[in-house]
Amino acid sequence: MDAEANLATMWMLVAVGVPAAVIYGTVMVIGWEIETLLESVVTGAVVIGSLVWMTYCTWRIRLVSVSRVPDLDLPDQ
Repeated sequence: MDAEANLATMWMLVAVGVPAAVIYGTVMVIGWEIETLLESVVTGAVVIGSLVWMTYCTWRIRLVSVSRVPDLDLPDQ
C-alpha cells in the first residue's frame, strides 16, 4: 500500500467518523436527558457498526483497486 492510499483511507474514515461521533454524542446527551438509555445504546451500536462496515468496505475497495492495476511490461528504450 502506498502513502497516498493510506492518506486517502484516513481522510475517508475521518470524514465519516467525525460526524458520526458528533451525532452519537448528541444522541447520548439527549438520551440521558430523557432517560432512554436503550435508545442511546442502540444508536451507538448502529454508529459503531456503520464505522466498522465503512472501514471494511474501504479496505475491500482499496484491495480490489490495487489488484486490478495491470503490470506494465514496457520494453527498455
